[in-house]
Amino acid sequence: MSSKDGAAKRLAEWRALVKKFPLEKINAIKPPHAACILGMPEPDYFPLELKVDVEKPINHPLVDAFKAFGLDHKNLSDWRRLMSIFADVHFSKHKPGRPKDWTDLKLCQLLIDFTAIQRDKPGRPETEVCHALKKRISARYAKYGASTIRRMIAIARIRIHPMLRGI
Repeated sequence: MSSKDGAAKRLAEWRALVKKFPLEKINAIKPPHAACILGMPEPDYFPLELKVDVEKPINHPLVDAFKAFGLDHKNLSDWRRLMSIFADVHFSKHKPGRPKDWTDLKLCQLLIDFTAIQRDKPGRPETEVCHALKKRISARYAKYGASTIRRMIAIARIRIHPMLRGI
């Protein structure tokens, strides 16, 4: 089984997001047209170029795309939403490779945990403290080796520690 490329992954993320927060619920909350506020009927404006003949086989993928995201091909706002999703999936500047595992927040938490264990038994070598950290807080650090934790402590001291001095 081949792995998904970046565009397929982002499309799957969009589908999951739309399942969690359906766009048709968002559509129901749209503000009234300016003409309605003035007491005039809402204009029946829809560009001829965007009208879709759902019977033509060439338009089926387009109609399926609208359906996949709970959008209406007769609504201009939904055209904009679908184009935004398309642009994000195919043209956004996502960095290739694996996402960052050690965020600044995780590094900060690592420093806090490391310092707490180090205070319990002062004078222990850092490698021993890293092993104790891995055992004591296994839910957070089980998938990392002690050497990785020690390396990340060094990075945290460089990246996070200077930020904590100003607090």
